[in-house]
Amino acid sequence: MADRHAPTTPEPIAFGVAGLPPAFDPRAPDPLVPCGVPLARVRPGEVLRLNDEALDLPPPALGDEETALDARVIAHLKRLSGGWNRGADVFLDGYFMYLREAVARNRAAIEERLAPFDGLFRPEDVLWSAPLPLPRAFLSVPPPVGGAAEAVAVDFAFWLGERVLAVLLAPSALTPGAERRRRERLDAAGIGVATFDAAACTDGARFAALLGAEARFWESDALPCAPGAVRLPDF
Repeated sequence: MADRHAPTTPEPIAFGVAGLPPAFDPRAPDPLVPCGVPLARVRPGEVLRLNDEALDLPPPALGDEETALDARVIAHLKRLSGGWNRGADVFLDGYFMYLREAVARNRAAIEERLAPFDGLFRPEDVLWSAPLPLPRAFLSVPPPVGGAAEAVAVDFAFWLGERVLAVLLAPSALTPGAERRRRERLDAAGIGVATFDAAACTDGARFAALLGAEARFWESDALPCAPGAVRLPDF
């Protein structure tokens, strides 16, 4: 029997919208043009990070030119979460707090790693190497017998290089029956699920467990790069 958890060529992940158009096809040559759905193209062996072009961070609004980059990124992800989404806001605030604390806690090791670049990078720059949470993501699942391909909507998704991980917020906005069916479909697709309530969003250990090996995100990205910046060639 084939291992349902074995890595396969992943489909692009649509995200940041309430629903997908009926004719949406993530594998079309350019599915963005006709429907305006943000799409993250993921690759085996490559973690989807905050500095990936999929984030597509817009330029600062007039008067916001001095706003810190992390604040702009958080605000953008909150907009993609639908706006007025308290659960998503708490999750994103908690995630970025965890990332900042991880950088501060490991500052000495990060400085040692960056020392060969003679001051080109600061330890804070590695924050953008952390995995990107895709808000309102649509994950492909096996279709029902005789049915068409389908996608399951989740609150957030992370692509960690060889697998996709779904985050579901609690309490769920779905009915108990719909929530049970969603989890069953994700499980049938071999997609791991992590549930976060408000208390979990303040627990750094929960985020570390969520990311696994990528909890040390500064070690797995060759060079720091901010969202929207031109990435330097690896040395």
